[in-house]
Amino acid sequence: MRIVFLGTLALLLAFGTSCGNRKKKKNQTETTKVQEAGRYVTERGSTVWVSLADFTGDMKSDPLTIIDAHVDDMNKLHLTVEYGGGCKKHEFKILGSKAILKSLPAQRPVVIIHNANNDECRAIVREEILVDISDFAYSKVDGSEIILLLEDQRLSYIFQDFKLNQK
Repeated sequence: MRIVFLGTLALLLAFGTSCGNRKKKKNQTETTKVQEAGRYVTERGSTVWVSLADFTGDMKSDPLTIIDAHVDDMNKLHLTVEYGGGCKKHEFKILGSKAILKSLPAQRPVVIIHNANNDECRAIVREEILVDISDFAYSKVDGSEIILLLEDQRLSYIFQDFKLNQK
């Protein structure tokens, strides 16, 4: 009986540490760093690409839950996402449709494609993503507004031209 208990305990310990997750400090926030135009890397090491695209063909995505999304007044999209994994680096593509919907204000569909890279770990990972979305603007004219349609959310985005505002 004791051998069965110790064997079960060893299996639980091995399974619980198999993903190699480190506990984060409370209130620690993750930010992204620009590596090159349109490409960002999060503190977890995930790669994030941001670009305009034609929404044609199959856009497969691994499961992802958007916990929070908002646009700030610095042309940045803030995303909090959750997904399963924890053992491999994940990749995200944030794609804005090249075709916009004619309305007042104009509307641009946006999708997030998640590539888990066959990560079979089962931890629930929460990640903060911060990216520049200037290319998603209706017009790169200070004050131009567009509504970004991200899943079931409508995010108002007003382009800020910082070169103009610095004069």
